[in-house]
Amino acid sequence: MHGQSELQEELRRLGHDVTQSSVSRDLRKLGAARVGGCYVLPKPPQEAPGLVPTTLTPAVMASLRRIEPAGPHMIVVQTAMGAASAIAIHIDRQGWTEVVGTVAGDDTIFVATTGRRTQTQILSRLRAWMSGAPTHV
Repeated sequence: MHGQSELQEELRRLGHDVTQSSVSRDLRKLGAARVGGCYVLPKPPQEAPGLVPTTLTPAVMASLRRIEPAGPHMIVVQTAMGAASAIAIHIDRQGWTEVVGTVAGDDTIFVATTGRRTQTQILSRLRAWMSGAPTHV
């Protein structure tokens, strides 16, 4: 499915009474983000204590472009056009106490950290995502 209208048509074909606004609201509740013209759901966290998902979906992983520190409390993550929201949602759902919050645009994410040391820890985790290496809390 590439758009909400296509998804709405398919749901109606399957017997569901939906509107564009209900589809939009449900996609938002699910945390879906548009990446490369398609909707992508965030990967659910693993159940093992202390572990975070080791990879993002291949489409989202391929959209990571650059990860750089910006001052003592900020990290800038650059992505392919339209992928920033999906990655920011994934970062937010990790439960990393070192992350104060994220702000996502279309292709850029600002990740606020609690300090320089924690910024270094988060940089390592994000760069591991970019390389596809396992990431532990």
